[in-house]
Amino acid sequence: MDASERINISFALSLSAFLSSAYALVHLLLTDSAGISFDYAIWISFFFSVLSTYLEVKKFFTKPLPSTILFEITGSFLSISGRIGSIIANRVFEVGYFFPLFGSYYNTLGIELSLLVIIGSFLVFFPSLIHAIKGDVISFYSEPNIEVSFSTIKHFWVNSVAFFSNRLILIALISGVFAFLFRFYPEITYGSWLIGWDTPEYVAHLEDFAAKLNPFTSYYWQGGMRHIPPMLDMLLSPFALIGKAYGIFKIYPSFAFGALASLSSIIAYKLYNVKPKGAIISGLFTSLFVLNLRISYDYQRQLLGSVFLLSFLLAAEMWRDDISISKAIALVALGVTASMSHEVVGFAVFVSSIALFLVSFKSRSLYGAASSLLIAVSSFFLEAWY
Repeated sequence: MDASERINISFALSLSAFLSSAYALVHLLLTDSAGISFDYAIWISFFFSVLSTYLEVKKFFTKPLPSTILFEITGSFLSISGRIGSIIANRVFEVGYFFPLFGSYYNTLGIELSLLVIIGSFLVFFPSLIHAIKGDVISFYSEPNIEVSFSTIKHFWVNSVAFFSNRLILIALISGVFAFLFRFYPEITYGSWLIGWDTPEYVAHLEDFAAKLNPFTSYYWQGGMRHIPPMLDMLLSPFALIGKAYGIFKIYPSFAFGALASLSSIIAYKLYNVKPKGAIISGLFTSLFVLNLRISYDYQRQLLGSVFLLSFLLAAEMWRDDISISKAIALVALGVTASMSHEVVGFAVFVSSIALFLVSFKSRSLYGAASSLLIAVSSFFLEAWY
């Protein structure tokens, strides 16, 4: 494809995007609503604007960036931002629900964000028209050119990826932050409402616990008096004591969900020798797994127990061949804490501690055998008490 053909195609695309945006704007002004045809027009404008800009940048790659091409790049950025923003605002993707990506209806915020696509298409069209007529860009300064600018951005991106990829903490941070934001989104969406059918009962139980502050007594739970794994209440009771039992359950699930995703990435990276990108993907899959989301909505003790269980298993696997007294103490703390978080998790810890005991006994590790035996006994009695 020669230069003139590329210019003609890019101009045709920008013209199509411009006309599509014009139709969407007129439709919105005349009907005061944004229906299916409006959404199709926005999609066409978005795709054609971005594709036109790509062809223009490719054609004028050696030209100065401070030129009319900068308006096209800005227009494409606005189009991309507006399209993604309107999809999110229209709640096309809700946790557990997927509405049509094309031809969806708009709410007020979605309409406002879609206007960025229209503005972006206008910014793409007019420079493209100038380029088609003139055959070149109009430069404001002679440097830097587009090629140098993109090389700088690419170099920065490569260095950033290397910086994040070579540090375990940052791998866990990426996964954890994504999971936190993903889980926290419905908390923001529904304002003061609690998420989950059972969450109000967790709030009531936490207030009961704060009134007694006794982890080893019976509490009312789901229709009767029961022995409840106390770790969640022990961790959150300070908030209940200052009257924030309701508010903490708007925040705690998202933090615990983030910790779960981070641990998934760490386990993939440290135990299975997965590459950094793969470890991050592991954390993302943990965040998107519907069962984990379900647990974070209603089974708050199980969510906490899962976090402590993964922590215990990670530590046990990493330290099993060299368990010092400090590591043994840490293993006991993690194992007992996990067992005090949830009944099923307590059983998993019991089985895991037996396996660790056999490994430690075989390798003649005194601290390993003693710590695993202590964990097994503790989890057994906790299970019996539950």
